[in-house]
Amino acid sequence: MRKFITSNPDRANKFFASRPAEWWEKQGEKKALNTFHEVAEKVSAYKDFLKKNGVENHEKIQTIEDFKKYVPVTTKENYIFHYDLDERLLEPYSDLFTLATTSGTTGEPVFWPRNSFQDKMISLYFEMMARNIWQTQKKSTLIIVCFSLGNYIAGELNTWFWKDIALRNKGLLTIATPGSDLEGTLAIIKKFINKYDQIIFGGYPYFFKLFLDTGEKDGIDWKKHNIKFYYGGEGMSYDFRQNLINKFAKEPKELNNIVDVYGTADAGGISYGNCLTALIQDFIVSNKNIQAKILGKKRNVVSLTQLNTSAYFVEEEDENLIITFRGSIPLIRYNIRDIGGMISFKKVLEIFKEEGIDLLGELKEKAPYFKPYAQPFLFVEGRESCISLDGANVFPMTIQDIIDKSSNFTNFKLSKKTDENGDWRFYIYLELKKDKNITQEEEIKLKEDYKHLILNTLLTRNHDFKRSYEDNSELCIPRIEIRKFGQNEFKLSKSGKMKFII
Repeated sequence: MRKFITSNPDRANKFFASRPAEWWEKQGEKKALNTFHEVAEKVSAYKDFLKKNGVENHEKIQTIEDFKKYVPVTTKENYIFHYDLDERLLEPYSDLFTLATTSGTTGEPVFWPRNSFQDKMISLYFEMMARNIWQTQKKSTLIIVCFSLGNYIAGELNTWFWKDIALRNKGLLTIATPGSDLEGTLAIIKKFINKYDQIIFGGYPYFFKLFLDTGEKDGIDWKKHNIKFYYGGEGMSYDFRQNLINKFAKEPKELNNIVDVYGTADAGGISYGNCLTALIQDFIVSNKNIQAKILGKKRNVVSLTQLNTSAYFVEEEDENLIITFRGSIPLIRYNIRDIGGMISFKKVLEIFKEEGIDLLGELKEKAPYFKPYAQPFLFVEGRESCISLDGANVFPMTIQDIIDKSSNFTNFKLSKKTDENGDWRFYIYLELKKDKNITQEEEIKLKEDYKHLILNTLLTRNHDFKRSYEDNSELCIPRIEIRKFGQNEFKLSKSGKMKFII
């Protein structure tokens, strides 16, 4: 039945749009339990992990409540780095379709194999999205993949699934893959911008702003053309999003100008933004009651998407997102280290109704072509354990090694924020040791010394960072700020917890 439904993307869109919220929730729960039992039977690393964590008989866990209560949470530290790749695989090497890599906290490559089913599933799902959001079945479309190329998941997977989609769409899609090559991207745009009904860019937010600004200086009037953008790898604040839309959008109020994809190398494409999530974000910003009821205490949300529960089960535990997914390396209750939460489709409709707003009515008026799914919503506030720079992750552990050897500093914090021009910048705050005082001249020298020390360390130990630095050096060069002990960013929080990311 699933093969029949998904073999035709328009039929699949119609079917999935007709499913009630309860159906989507049950899909996720069923998927989680089935995956758990299969992995507990077949994967040697997970068998050992369960035994060490007191789960002797996985068959006793038969309900989603038991699953949440008794199945231990996995992490990179206690599972991925603890067991060899051979022990974590669900299938033999001969069944693997592709190998992607990321850098670990030590700079050693971490391999994330995928089977063909995983990639085909993303291809089919993205085709449904593209038709539903951008009407690619009706418009000639140039797809420009601006994610960094190489063996990193974003670039290689996006290139593959778009070409796979193009093969099924009888000439309506053309694919270009300049990656994060600014000059190459602009050369394609200048040559072909008038040849298609629309151009859809996929990439990181910072790179998108970079080629928009550069193209504008080169005389490109973006608003004369039908430009769309989807992004992943890092979040985007609402203000940054609106500033981009105002730069390029022919119709700034359209709900399909910018679409968020929430995905990671370890778990793949987890959830997807669309016209409905864009509309909700507009209301969250303009209506404080809706903001408080949907987000709770979280205010700095950088991603709002809808979860594909036919493939993923996601929980919120202590503000962390916990993911269960059946891949070549299956993940069971895996803490992905992103701060965020979940809210049901029905609850969101109730919240809007309480405010006197017919959400689906508003959607139909503003995007009559779009068929919404009653999937749960997933929102992300940020990544707890690292800073993401153009898709490369900077882990606090790397900086910690430097500070531990310092005679001047006792602590540090990492941040990514926009400067006065709206460009993202990488900041590192250093806390002087207690009773340590320095002159202005010493401060200037220390800032320069630690900028070079940290930059060189990251370039040496983090392969992803080196690639991002080669693409966008201004984003990756650390801006050093020095604080006295216990001041500003280093004041103790009420909880007493120390967070390295601000």
